[in-house]
Amino acid sequence: MRILIVTHRYPPSYSAGTERYSEALAMGLVARGHEVHVCCAEKDVSQRDYSLVRRVHRGVEVHEIINNLFYHSFNETYQNSSVEAVFASVLKVVQPDVVHVQHLMYLSVGCLGQAADSGARVVMTLHDFGLECARMGQLLHVDGGLCETVEFDRCGSCLAQTPWNQSAGARVVGHMLGAVRRVTGLDLAPRVTRLARKSGAVGAGAAAKDAGAKSDGDASRVPDEESHATWAHAAEARSGALVQAVQRHARHVFAPSQFLAERCLALGLDPGRVEFLPTGVQRVEVADVYEASHPQERTGPLAVLFLGTLVPAKGAHVLLEAYGRLNTEQRAGIDLRIFGPEGSDESYHKSLVQKAQQLGLQVGKHLAPHKVQAALAGADLLVVPSIWLENRPLVILEALSMGVPCLVSGSGGMAELVQPGRDGWWFDLGDAADLARVLGERSADPEGTRSLRPRAPDLPSFDATVQRIEEVYFQLLSSEEDSS
Repeated sequence: MRILIVTHRYPPSYSAGTERYSEALAMGLVARGHEVHVCCAEKDVSQRDYSLVRRVHRGVEVHEIINNLFYHSFNETYQNSSVEAVFASVLKVVQPDVVHVQHLMYLSVGCLGQAADSGARVVMTLHDFGLECARMGQLLHVDGGLCETVEFDRCGSCLAQTPWNQSAGARVVGHMLGAVRRVTGLDLAPRVTRLARKSGAVGAGAAAKDAGAKSDGDASRVPDEESHATWAHAAEARSGALVQAVQRHARHVFAPSQFLAERCLALGLDPGRVEFLPTGVQRVEVADVYEASHPQERTGPLAVLFLGTLVPAKGAHVLLEAYGRLNTEQRAGIDLRIFGPEGSDESYHKSLVQKAQQLGLQVGKHLAPHKVQAALAGADLLVVPSIWLENRPLVILEALSMGVPCLVSGSGGMAELVQPGRDGWWFDLGDAADLARVLGERSADPEGTRSLRPRAPDLPSFDATVQRIEEVYFQLLSSEEDSS
């Protein structure tokens, strides 16, 4: 069959969990004999806004819709007729049997209806809480607080202070760079971006290739009553439009964690269409890699590892604060290593580097997939200090599959993966003091930490995940044929 995978970003330039999942699914379906295409968004100010760029990645044709976030209204962030016009051309070229949506950020909710109207069967996999939360789908308020329950009135104060579009100045520069590229062929955008980041001339979002968003207003300004109410209504309208579109057009919705599946049902999605499908693990090909790097006589400080995008939601700052609370003896028992791409928040990354240097540590850069495996193979403990609820983090799956115990925020999808005493340990979400307590205990008992072996054999394989998804595709296609 012909399958179109739709997502917000796609490798190789992007390597967060949803992007890596989308790539793995595409390759798994190709291996099963299907024709797979990908449609995603890309921010490239040297390209004409809402143009279409085609490229090939690992044998899969990728259709990139250029969206430089030159929005004039918040409504365009999720209902965007310009995106839909380009998406229509992709549907016409690909003519998919199935459209499997992974994420609609930077795209448009109308893509769901377009896909259904084309005759394709529409399937979704939800990777975060984007149906409820307009701020990156992470249920994190701009003040840093966790929104375990979405209250649109509280959303009003959050969205009023959240960047969602490019600044007027960034638009002018973007148009100029695009004109230079079209006339001369020179792409000056990367150089200008680097200079802007170094000089601090643009905000973190405006400088970043990914989110790239900076509000025209003052993000620190507390909204007045009227503005607050306007944004609260905008948040409610957005969530309502997304939930209604998914309910109407998506024939099947996969949720990789039970936690997320239950939230989908609470939103009113049809229980008959929502399925909890745990993301499987792509097995490490090197046999006994953990055993080879962890002989029984291994001694010395515990190798404690952080792997994740260096943005506030991933909580690297919580880990550094916790490490800073340890006494000298406890720190001596821990070799802390931090790796990850910078993400879209330049000021946050700088603060991490500064804090790490004060503690005698370094912040490493993004690791390629094979280096991630090597880093995990050399680790005694993986720490995942996310301050949002997460869904089913791939880094935890990778660690468990390699026999590395995990220390995680015991909430959301993380709590489903890591059982204390069996797969690792918990600490209270966002609580640096509690994380320091557990780190101190692990430092005092290195043998006990190294001897804990997670339940790797219980984790499903990613091939099993792909197989189940393929089964659903065939079921939807056959049921439509039977009804006709």
